[in-house]
Amino acid sequence: MNTHPHSEPVLDPSALESIRRLEDTGFTGGLVSELIQMFLRSTPGRIDVILLAARERDFVRVRKIAHFLRSSAEGLGALRFSRVCANLEGVEKLTGLETEHWAKILQTEFDAVKIVFARHDDVDKVA
Repeated sequence: MNTHPHSEPVLDPSALESIRRLEDTGFTGGLVSELIQMFLRSTPGRIDVILLAARERDFVRVRKIAHFLRSSAEGLGALRFSRVCANLEGVEKLTGLETEHWAKILQTEFDAVKIVFARHDDVDKVA
């Protein structure tokens, strides 16, 4: 299990470049911005549910939401956030306090992702 995610960058820009290539082929316009906005709008509520579920020791719910968030984060290149989600997916190996600890780190990593995405030139406004 990872001890801390700070050994890697917040964002892997190649993930967004892959999506941008779809835009360049005329597949769709504004897809990068739309996906980032959806992630930024929906994630805070999911983090809140993870924090509550961790406090209630509802590890099934923690794993389920962490898996969903990890998949979304990986698609957008949010590496560190994704790694924390992966740790939360393994909650059966964690105590309740460790799960709460990782849930709080998830919030911190989301804050870092918001800062990086705010600098991204495809994003009009950050949620």
